[in-house]
Amino acid sequence: MNRLETFNIGVVFALTLDLPDEVEMSWFKTLLLVCVLAGLAGNGFAQNVWTGGTPYKSYADLYSIAWVGNQIVVVGDKGEISTSPDGLDWTKRNSGTTKFLTSAVWKGDLITVVGDSGTILTSPDGIVWTKRTSGTSDFLTTVIWADSQLVAVGTKGTILTSPDGLDWTKRTSGTSEDFYSATWTGNQVVVLAISGSILTSSNGILWNKGTQSLSGDFRSITWMGNQLVAAGVLSGVGSSGGIDTVAIFISPDGITWMRSFTWANQYPELNQVFSSIVWTGSQVVAVGSYGAIVTSPDGRIWTLSGNDRSHNHFISVIWTGNQFVALGLDGVILASSDGTVWTRRASGERGLTSITWADSQYIAVGRGGDVFTSKNGVAWTIQTSGTSEALFAVTWTGDQLVAVGRDGTILTSPDGIIWTSRSSGITQDLTSIVWTGNQLVATGWGDTALTSHDGINWTKSLTGARTILNSTTSSDSQIVAVGAIGTISSSLDGLHWTKRNSGITEELHSVTWTGNQFVAVGYNGTILTSPDGITWAKRSSGTIATFSSVTWTGIRLLAVTDHGELFFSTDGIEWGQRGPLGDVASMREIIWTGGHLVAFGNDSIFTSPQDSVLKTKSSIHTQDFIVLRQTQSFLFVSLPNSIQGHKTCASIYSTYGHKVLEVDDIKSKESFAIPTTNISNGQYFLEIKDTNRRITHPFWLMR
Repeated sequence: MNRLETFNIGVVFALTLDLPDEVEMSWFKTLLLVCVLAGLAGNGFAQNVWTGGTPYKSYADLYSIAWVGNQIVVVGDKGEISTSPDGLDWTKRNSGTTKFLTSAVWKGDLITVVGDSGTILTSPDGIVWTKRTSGTSDFLTTVIWADSQLVAVGTKGTILTSPDGLDWTKRTSGTSEDFYSATWTGNQVVVLAISGSILTSSNGILWNKGTQSLSGDFRSITWMGNQLVAAGVLSGVGSSGGIDTVAIFISPDGITWMRSFTWANQYPELNQVFSSIVWTGSQVVAVGSYGAIVTSPDGRIWTLSGNDRSHNHFISVIWTGNQFVALGLDGVILASSDGTVWTRRASGERGLTSITWADSQYIAVGRGGDVFTSKNGVAWTIQTSGTSEALFAVTWTGDQLVAVGRDGTILTSPDGIIWTSRSSGITQDLTSIVWTGNQLVATGWGDTALTSHDGINWTKSLTGARTILNSTTSSDSQIVAVGAIGTISSSLDGLHWTKRNSGITEELHSVTWTGNQFVAVGYNGTILTSPDGITWAKRSSGTIATFSSVTWTGIRLLAVTDHGELFFSTDGIEWGQRGPLGDVASMREIIWTGGHLVAFGNDSIFTSPQDSVLKTKSSIHTQDFIVLRQTQSFLFVSLPNSIQGHKTCASIYSTYGHKVLEVDDIKSKESFAIPTTNISNGQYFLEIKDTNRRITHPFWLMR
C-alpha cells in the first residue's frame, strides 16, 4: 500500500439542538452537548444519523484455518479466502461471495468451505471457487471429512452430508441446539453443541443424543486416537467461586465424559473459552481467548505455552504434518514445530484500535502498526510508524503523541507523522495509556504497569492483576485500570497499585472519569460506578449486550456496545438507549475530543463536525471569534467586538469542568494576558463572559 495515499471516507453528521429558553446551562456543558450523538428534545434524545467509512481499502476478520494437502487456507468475514504454501507468503483469492466463511476442510481432491446463510464453496486448488446449493439458509459453523463423506453442522440443529461436496442432503438431528464443532473418530461422527450437548452417528444419517451433557459453553472437540477431548467453559468454579473458567473433558466413546482439568486456580486469566483443538498423533494443542495455547500428551496433563499468552483471541489451529499454525481473530498467525515455542508469521492483521485528538488533527492507530492522521475526520492519510507490531492505544500529552502496543511497543511523535520507537523494557502487550497531567501511565497484560514523565524513560511497577487490563483513566488524585474477570486496580502515583473488589467476574473493557465518579463498562451489559476508584457499585444497563467503550462529554455518559448500540446517562445510574450508529458491524471505542465526538470500529470512523455548535438555540455565542496566542508563561487573548467595552471576566476549565484559573474584572480591553505558569500542558476550555454574554473557546496549552 502506498504509505502516502489519502483515503476519503465521506463522514457526515448533522445535529440540531432545541433547548427551552428557560434552561440555564454552564458554558462548557453547552459546548460539549452540541457535539454529542444526539441533542435534547424535551427529556429524550432527538433522532441521530451517523455515517462513516474506513481508512482501509479493505478489511476482513479471518476466522478459520485449514491444511489442504499442500497449502494452508484461511477463511473469514466478507468472503475472505487466502492461501499460503508455508504460512509466510499469502495470496488473496476471489471467493465469489461476501458471506461470512467459518470453516474449511480437505477431502483429498477437493477443498470445501462453509459459512453464513448456508453458504458452501468448493475448489480443487484453492484458486477457483464454485458455489454449491446447500438447501439451508442456516449458519454453518463447521465442516469435516468423515472417511467417505463430508459433514457440515450449524445453528438450529442443522446437519448436512455430502459424498462429494457437490450434492448435499439435510439430516434430522432431533434438536434445535446450535452446533459448533465436530470430529471423526474412525467409526462415528461426534458433534458438539455450544451448550455442551453431544450427538453421535455412525453413518451421518441417524443421530443419537448423549445422556450426559457438558453443561457450559463448549466450542471445540477432537479425537486423539483413543479418546475424545472437548474444551469449553464451566461456571462457578475456582478458588473464589463464581468464576467462569476453561475446562477440558475427555471421553472414550462420546457417551461417558470425565473432567480432565480446570484452569481457574492456576491461570485465572483463562476465563474465556478454547475455540480449537488439534491432535498430531503425539500431542494435542488447544488455542483460545487471550492468546491461550495449551498442550498435552494425553489429554490429562496440560501445559500453558509460555511465550504467547499476550496475543488476543486465537480461534483456529491446525497441524500440517510438520508444524502447528494458529490463527487469531485479528489476522495474527503463529507457527510452532512443537506447540511450545511459537513464531509469528506474516499476517494481514488490520483494524483500528484507538483514536485521539492532538491539537489540530485526529490520530488513529491500529493493528499492523498502522497510523492514520486527519485534519477533519473525513480525509485520512496513512503515515509510516516504523513498526509492524499492532498498536492498541494512543494518547496526546499536549506536546507529543504516545502509542503503545504488542510486545511492549512504545512509539512517540511530536506531530503524528514522524515516529520514534522507545524502549519499554518489557515484552508484554500494552493495551492502554493515559496522560494524567504530569505523567504517562501504560497498562496491559499481567501485573505490569509503566510510568513516564517524558515518554522516553519508563519505570515498571506491578498492578496486582494476573490478567489483561483493557483500559486506564485518571482523576485528579487516582489512577484506575480495569480488565478481565472484573479486575480493577487503582494507584495514587502509578507506581504503587492496589487491587479493588469489583464484585463481579465479567470482563471490563473501558473506564472513564466524569469529574465526580469513575464509570466502567464491559461484558454482559455490565456497568459499575465509583466515587473514588475504591468502592464500586453495579448499575442496571437494561441490556446483556457487551459494552466496548464509555466516554464522558461534560454533561452525559455515552456507552457503545460492540454492535454500535448507544446508551446514555447523566448520572451513571439511570441509562437510556439509542442507536445503532448506522450500519456498524463492530464498534471498539467512543471518545470525546473536547470539540468532537468520535466513535470507531475495526475499519470505520464516525465523527461529528465542530460547526454543529452553530445550530444550538441558546444564549451562548460560540460564533464570536476569540484569538489566542501562547508563550511560556502567558495565554494572550484578543476579544471580539461583540464583547469589548463591557466588564468581563475569564476562566479556564479542564475538560471535566474543573475551574483551573479565573481572572476577574477585565476592564474594557481588546486583549489581555492570562498567567499559565502553574497550569500543566493539556486540553482546556476558555470562558469569556460579562453580564449579557458568554463566549467559549476550546484550546490546548502547549509549551
